[in-house]
Amino acid sequence: MILFKIRLFCVFMLFNCISNAQSYSQKICDIFPSTGPSLIPSGSLVFDTTYKASGSAWELDWSETHVYDQLIKYNNSNPDQSFELRLGKGGQIYSFKNNGLGEVLPPQWRPSFDNLGNNTSDPGPSIPIASNHGNWAPWNDEVWQFVGSDQRDFLDGKIKTRNIHQAGSYMNNYSHRASDHVNTPFYSPKIKEFSNITKSSYTGVYWIQSEDPSYVYDPWNDCDNCASDQFKPSLILYNKLTNLGDGVIQVDFLIYNYHRTRGIDYWNVPFFGIRNSSLPYAFVSNSTTDPSTFTALNSKPGHPVAGDEVSYLPEFKNGAVIK
Repeated sequence: MILFKIRLFCVFMLFNCISNAQSYSQKICDIFPSTGPSLIPSGSLVFDTTYKASGSAWELDWSETHVYDQLIKYNNSNPDQSFELRLGKGGQIYSFKNNGLGEVLPPQWRPSFDNLGNNTSDPGPSIPIASNHGNWAPWNDEVWQFVGSDQRDFLDGKIKTRNIHQAGSYMNNYSHRASDHVNTPFYSPKIKEFSNITKSSYTGVYWIQSEDPSYVYDPWNDCDNCASDQFKPSLILYNKLTNLGDGVIQVDFLIYNYHRTRGIDYWNVPFFGIRNSSLPYAFVSNSTTDPSTFTALNSKPGHPVAGDEVSYLPEFKNGAVIK
């Protein structure tokens, strides 16, 4: 179980009274209230920054070394409550493995395009790696992360959303992602971090980036009613993960927007995807008080059915409107 909480406050008003014995990193990261669920003293927890591959199958040519930041590993006497959680360089959860489920995060598949932006079949591994050959969203979209949207610009009378991804920016695919400013995956810069093994928590501070750098370096090429003050990725994100024990993880977000005139008008938190071969069922509660009444979202009865994984869940355009 993962608990998500989000706080929207002015960062500078939340620092606790802290002693001089604390490190600079600890002082910067010690910003969340200490109230909340109590820890369950069970199992053992390890924070490990030494690269350890997940061993999961990924539909990418990029090596996992590009994204890996650290492993948070919890061992419990009940193996079904143990887990391996891997954080990416932007603080995103890009891999979560459990004894009963295996890898839960999506395999990162993306369609391929040619140099003119036309759909093409996957040409297979490329050397050097070509981002447009299905490699343009490496662990920065279908991950567990914070997403916010600036909605002040318009195109054809409709909102031209400027999304900010905790994980980082897409790469060029010669189609609807135009940035060619990076030749390798780029993730949101980490400002500070602090691991508190006593409190079973990890806090990271990140300057989170626009999903598409073209919003910044060429901001008026795709809107016909553009705000005069240019969009910038102006969010500092505090991200705290706390292992509560017995397989429960609490995730806290705190966001500070330092842009003077533009705001973030829409929050998509938590933003996450799942590997439907590991988690083939989805349900929506029919009641706010009775957990026993729900609706199954699977588009066909009788799942899981081997070889028919693509129809486990509704298409995005249909599932996105389900409340």
